[in-house]
Amino acid sequence: MKGIDISNLNGTVDISAVKNSGYGFVISKITEGSTFIDSYGSRNVSNTKANGLIAGAYHFARFRDKATAVREANFFKQNCPSNVDFVVLDFEQQCSGDMTEACIAFLNIISSIASALIYCNPNYINLHLNSNITKYPLWIAHYGVSSPSTPKWGTYAIWQYSESGRVSGVNGNVDLNVSGPSFNFKNNTGTTVKNSSIIRLQQELNSMINAGLVVDGIIGPATIAAIRRFQSIMGLNVDGIAGIMTWAAINEIRSYPTDGVKYPHYEYATRWIQWRVGAAIDGIFGSGTENKVKVFQRNINSAHGEKLAVDGIVGKETWRCMFKY
Repeated sequence: MKGIDISNLNGTVDISAVKNSGYGFVISKITEGSTFIDSYGSRNVSNTKANGLIAGAYHFARFRDKATAVREANFFKQNCPSNVDFVVLDFEQQCSGDMTEACIAFLNIISSIASALIYCNPNYINLHLNSNITKYPLWIAHYGVSSPSTPKWGTYAIWQYSESGRVSGVNGNVDLNVSGPSFNFKNNTGTTVKNSSIIRLQQELNSMINAGLVVDGIIGPATIAAIRRFQSIMGLNVDGIAGIMTWAAINEIRSYPTDGVKYPHYEYATRWIQWRVGAAIDGIFGSGTENKVKVFQRNINSAHGEKLAVDGIVGKETWRCMFKY
């Protein structure tokens, strides 16, 4: 699942446009230090929830010891909307020595709002945190790499992979994120955070490639593996992220276009058809695919009493049988 994080620096953000661009969560800044309240924060959270997206809220830390960490945690708690799905300590301030105790003190307090995460980069983890901090999930900031470094944790809930993204609905650059294997937590009502787009994704993967996923709205290792398998079949970048192109492939298949040698080119639909009938998968509906479709039609008629035209054309009834049997 893709997400962005925003603050007053982004000004007014059109969350509905963000949603329409394929993003599933938005993390909004609420406070900084012990005095600053982000004037856009509560509104951003409200708009995120209104658009059916997962809403996170974060505090930019300024503390340098446990006492000031507790003070900042209470300040954040007083100003954070109660309906957020998760809360975050943004730990990147100038400090020295091991800050684990102070960070845990902060996280212990804000975890009464919703599940709490810590945001950090690999360098700060190595300099200032010990393994005790891993009781809380990690939002890792690591740019310019194919996969993030996660010292001490070995996994991550969220990966911030760019600070210079461009997303419809946001003026200028915005931080880009993607959910990770441990993106699995409970909001303030004790409900496991889910997303309707992930539920639909899991249902589609089960239907299209027999993924056998539990439809729970949570991105876990099995779902990521299924996304990667589907992307491979579609000839897409195999990154395990259900982005715009992955959804474009799903939606093209679900449009059930009439597909055949003499019909318009539908690469993703053709790739799925080729996978389904055991043809070579290249996205081009040629004579080899046509012959495999004829074999499929003939076999379905024989085994299930259907009356498909054995013509090598995937029309309405052949599409129906491809999903039915």
